[in-house]
Amino acid sequence: MNMSMAGIAIAAACWAPVVCALCAPEARAEGRRRVAVLPFVPSDSSHPREGQSVALELSGSLKAGYEVVTLDWFALAALMEEHGLARSALMKPETLAAIGMVMGVDGVVSGRFSSTGSKTTALPVMVSVATGRVAAGRSVTIARDEVRDAVREYGPCEDAADRVDALERRILELKARYWALQLARGVDMRGLKFNPGSTISDPALKREFYSKMKGWTRQPIVPELSPLEIKEFAETEEKAVALARRCAIM
Repeated sequence: MNMSMAGIAIAAACWAPVVCALCAPEARAEGRRRVAVLPFVPSDSSHPREGQSVALELSGSLKAGYEVVTLDWFALAALMEEHGLARSALMKPETLAAIGMVMGVDGVVSGRFSSTGSKTTALPVMVSVATGRVAAGRSVTIARDEVRDAVREYGPCEDAADRVDALERRILELKARYWALQLARGVDMRGLKFNPGSTISDPALKREFYSKMKGWTRQPIVPELSPLEIKEFAETEEKAVALARRCAIM
C-alpha cells in the first residue's frame, strides 16, 4: 500500500523533535540518535499490515536525521516471544522500552491507527529507552492507496487472530461488565453455545478479560451498559465473532 509521502513527511517533521527529545542525553551529545520504528497497531478492524506500511513510510522520512531500525510484524512477534513480552501489552510504555533495550536503540516509535475509506489516521507514541519517558506525537491523516483495499493483497484470514484480538481489545472492559452482569442475573455459562472468551487468541488478553470479569462479579453492583456502550459492544463483538468463525478461530 502506498501512503501519501507528502502527508507522512509533514508528520515526520512534527514528530522528529519529539523523538530527539526522548533520546538519552548521552546519545544526543554523541550524535547517536538511533530510533526503532515498530508497526502501528490497529485501533479498529483495519488490517495490521496497514500499520506496518505506516511505520515503513514514517521510518523513510526519519532516516535523514536519525539512524532508524525497523521490524516487520513477524520479526517483532518473534522478538517478543523470545523475551517473554505479551502481544496484548505491546502499546504499554514499559513493553516498548523493553523492546528498545533488546534492539539497542535510544527511542522507540509506534502508535495506533485506523483506516476509513480513503484515509488512514495515525497517532504516534514515542518512548525513551533510557528514562521510560513517553510523548505522544501529533495525529495525522494520510491518504491511502486509491484502490483502498489493503486486505486484497492478502488472504481474507491472514493475521485473522490478531485482527480479532484487536477488536476484542477495544471492548474488553465493556465485555467484562456485560458478562459479569449476566452472571449476576443468574445466567448459566454452561448453557451458552460458546465461551465468551473463545474468540480471544492471545493468552494474556484472555487472562485480562477473565480477570476483569471476575473483578466486576465481586462488586456489589455491576453498572448497566449505556445505550451507546451496548451499541459499541454489540457491533464490535459481532465483527469479531464473524471473523473468528469465518477463519476457524473458534
